Amino acid sequence: MKIYSNLIINFWLRTTKNHSKNKEKSIYCRLIINNERVDISTNLKAHSKDWCNISERIKAKTSLDFNYNSILDEMSSQLVDAYNALKMANKPISITTVKNEYHNKINQAQQLNNTQTIQYIIEKFLETIKIQYESNILAKSTYKAYLCTSKTFSTFLPTEGLNTEITPDGLSRLLFMKFEKHLIVNRKQNSNSAYRVIKQLRRIFNFAYENNLIAQRVEIRSSLKYKNPDRKFLTLEEVQALEKYEFSNPILEEVKDVFLFSIYTGFAYNELSKLSKSHIKEINGRMWISISRQKTGNEQKVPLLPIPIALVEKYSNHPKCIKSNKLLPISDNIVYNKLLKDVQALLGIETKLTTHIGRHTFATTIALCNGLSIETLSKILSHTSIKVTQIYAKVVDSKVIEDFDKLNITLNHRLNGGEVR
Repeated sequence: MKIYSNLIINFWLRTTKNHSKNKEKSIYCRLIINNERVDISTNLKAHSKDWCNISERIKAKTSLDFNYNSILDEMSSQLVDAYNALKMANKPISITTVKNEYHNKINQAQQLNNTQTIQYIIEKFLETIKIQYESNILAKSTYKAYLCTSKTFSTFLPTEGLNTEITPDGLSRLLFMKFEKHLIVNRKQNSNSAYRVIKQLRRIFNFAYENNLIAQRVEIRSSLKYKNPDRKFLTLEEVQALEKYEFSNPILEEVKDVFLFSIYTGFAYNELSKLSKSHIKEINGRMWISISRQKTGNEQKVPLLPIPIALVEKYSNHPKCIKSNKLLPISDNIVYNKLLKDVQALLGIETKLTTHIGRHTFATTIALCNGLSIETLSKILSHTSIKVTQIYAKVVDSKVIEDFDKLNITLNHRLNGGEVR
């Protein structure tokens, strides 16, 4: 954008040689003065599809996009202010002098902002993620986790003679080590839960640095490592027992059917509770369900097997489904989990039934143990990385035996000149 005859400020996306198409690109500011130019990083990123080359801004769809555009507007304004300040002082105007004046103003602002208290930082962070939660960018569980982390850290500080009215430069590495111990010893959290709290606290202070609320990053070191938990699932025999069992209580029968739907589709509770007839699609003559996952924002698209198709038809005219415009007669999460315990007790299943056991069972017992590739499973489960799928995927003993039987036949065939022994 041309500001004056000899001052132009443009924003653009920089692409590196090895840049992946799916990754975000860095937003840079190009300052042109008297036909000389310099590029300044904005420390922001955006996808090409979300960038408008005409307005040189992000196509705002979310509150985060609006925030980013405001930062770009402010940067442009600060560069113009730097230019005008030099002009008013009758100082030389060039690429170097304007850039230096701009950085001096930023550094002064950061030094002033460094007086912001921990309480102010937490409030600003929670305001931001609340907007993301209300815009369906952030899951409710994630939002509540950040609220809990903020409260936990705020209540910990007085035990060390501190409070949230101090600035972050008053925090030491030793304090964070004590906080880690506090989580494990006093709050009785396991290593994974404590690791998650430390990770979220680190993000809060990173937010403060990235938004110029503090001048330097707060270094939070931790000895904790995330360990993949042992994820339980039902065996094929338990799934078949569940299918055959007919409950005299109609509510438990509905719970069983919803749980079976999860077992044969891999949908988590958040998606199950939102499914309606509008999510059913017909692709190549097959019935599919397509919905955006709340946890990742990615589309989860699953072709339906005969059992979930039968369940969709079974509840197509169910009064509860018609009233709530839902595909299945599902209760809220707390009630659903409570009723699953009743189902577990009546069937004598040892594995504790929860909403997510259905998803684990689909990944392991239904999919992988019956030959579905892990790449296809990862796509169906809408995972952001195949490593996440590998956490869910367990290979049961029966699958190991089956694969080794095939290996034995192949080896015998080769060792005996093509004759299988």
